[in-house]
Amino acid sequence: LLIFLVFMGYLSFARVEGIAAPIVLIGMLYAARQPVVASVLLSIATWIKVWPAAVILSLLIAAKKRAQVFLAGVVVTAVVVLGTWLSGGLARIADFMVNQGSRGMQLEATFSTPWVWLSVLNIADSKIADNTAINSSEVYGPGTEVAAYLMQPLLIVAVVLGTALLIRSLRRGADRGELFYEGALMMTTVLIVFNKVGSPQFMIWLAPVIVAGLVYDWKRWRTPAALLMGIAVVTFFIYPLFYTPLIHANPIMAGVLTIRNVLLVLLLAWSVKRTWDLGTKPQPAREVAQG
Repeated sequence: LLIFLVFMGYLSFARVEGIAAPIVLIGMLYAARQPVVASVLLSIATWIKVWPAAVILSLLIAAKKRAQVFLAGVVVTAVVVLGTWLSGGLARIADFMVNQGSRGMQLEATFSTPWVWLSVLNIADSKIADNTAINSSEVYGPGTEVAAYLMQPLLIVAVVLGTALLIRSLRRGADRGELFYEGALMMTTVLIVFNKVGSPQFMIWLAPVIVAGLVYDWKRWRTPAALLMGIAVVTFFIYPLFYTPLIHANPIMAGVLTIRNVLLVLLLAWSVKRTWDLGTKPQPAREVAQG
């Protein structure tokens, strides 16, 4: 955790992830004995930044008191909606869900990697350029508009498949605690890998999930922890150190970005395999997410 903070701490202070992530960590640690409290905390975090919804989804599937967990989230949402209505902002409450639709493929996104290299090699007029309307660097070239259009449904499909995998493992007798933590990591990583936005602060999403996993089972979670350290170090070289060379299609920085994206895919693959194995192999019973 200290190593992660050295490389990613500056983003924690600069972005709202620095507020949401600690709340997620506390919520995940409460899941063992107080899943309703965990749901309240995770729901609050979701209204700060939407990604904790991935952790809530895993909790909903793994917890025994599923109805109470769901109701707690509904109550938090109702309070937020009421407060937004009273402050006159109800018409804009869903902006976070619709504003991403018109965006192109951001430079750092996992699925943008092919076009990053096309830009480096100057193939088919591919390029990296600023989207001044939203102050974002995006890739342009053959197929980028189609890819940007398809990323939203692709993300939905990936979430649905991840949910189906969690339900399959639960029905096959997976330990609920392990399923919660593995599922939280898998669904959070899905939101990063299948996102057409790849901002560096997204890597902060992984920290509370993996720290909670380490608390749950240090030995088993050493692999994702090591991957997270690699992701943090590489991301630090991308931003803030050498982002300017990257947006100018520097081949070395394109290679660094590719390494970061490969590490993210490896992390997703690890979590998917672990979640699958939970429904295949006998697991030791652990008391967590029992509710």
